Amino acid sequence: MAEIRNRIIEKIEEKNFIKEYNEICKKHKTFKVEINKNWEIKTWDDYIRVIEKEFKFPKSCEGSKEKYLEYMKDLNWLDYEAYVLVIKRYESFLFNPEMELYYEQYEVVTQFIDNILPYWEYEVLEKENGKPKLFCVYLIDTPWRESRLLHKCCVYINREKDKYSLTFDNDTAHTIRSEILELTYHKNNDCSDEEVEVFVEEYFKEGKYKKFLKGIK
Repeated sequence: MAEIRNRIIEKIEEKNFIKEYNEICKKHKTFKVEINKNWEIKTWDDYIRVIEKEFKFPKSCEGSKEKYLEYMKDLNWLDYEAYVLVIKRYESFLFNPEMELYYEQYEVVTQFIDNILPYWEYEVLEKENGKPKLFCVYLIDTPWRESRLLHKCCVYINREKDKYSLTFDNDTAHTIRSEILELTYHKNNDCSDEEVEVFVEEYFKEGKYKKFLKGIK
């Protein structure tokens, strides 16, 4: 297998990622972080909060992009030779459904390409005792069937919202959608569109959404 260098790998299948990750682990003491496993990253602030927690930042970035870059080009509190960041369900990562924009997604990727990856590959050598480290970012798309069910789930939820005259804020809608998918598709990968539709109807009929009342106007 060819030597793996610092890079972003787009739209890689899970099985191919696992194969490459195993190769990295054979050669390096590796620190891996997986994010957006449950569509939890919708805004820049979401991203910062998750990254500073998973990479164990000494202090909060307080939303600052400058502090974020500073910490990502430090990591001296972590004793590893290689870093692997996996962004799952990349097609929904930092996507603004109201504006249909991927600006923040593009900005995060650009920061890696222009700043973080080059730093760890060769710019770190300019620092006293600086040592290059492997840093790879994997962008993994949602499997086609799960993506389709996600779309269907949104349609069914919107229909039930209208039926019961409900208005959710964005966070509550996201939480309900994630829970429904967790209770249907993630427990049974063979569930059909019809089964998800029936589950959504029962979910609202039984008032299970009410535990998220804080997000309902």
